[in-house]
Amino acid sequence: MNIVADIGGTNMRVAGSSDTTRFDEPIILGTPKEYDQGVVALAEAMKNVAASRMIESVVIGIRGSVSREKGRSNAPTYHSICV
Repeated sequence: MNIVADIGGTNMRVAGSSDTTRFDEPIILGTPKEYDQGVVALAEAMKNVAASRMIESVVIGIRGSVSREKGRSNAPTYHSICV
């Protein structure tokens, strides 16, 4: 199972693909304002998408830009995400 996630300022979307040619319908949920809550919500959504299948890869897009100097996201809510 391959997982793709998009963390936006308002919503997160998580979808899976068994064959890397098309994705299943995504799970859409609100983006929590707190980092720790966001990590838990994202992990739970990924588990639900995988549905007991082994996860082979994960790709996550986040809102905002990345600071090359700091190696971190500049997104206001998720500034502590290392990249």
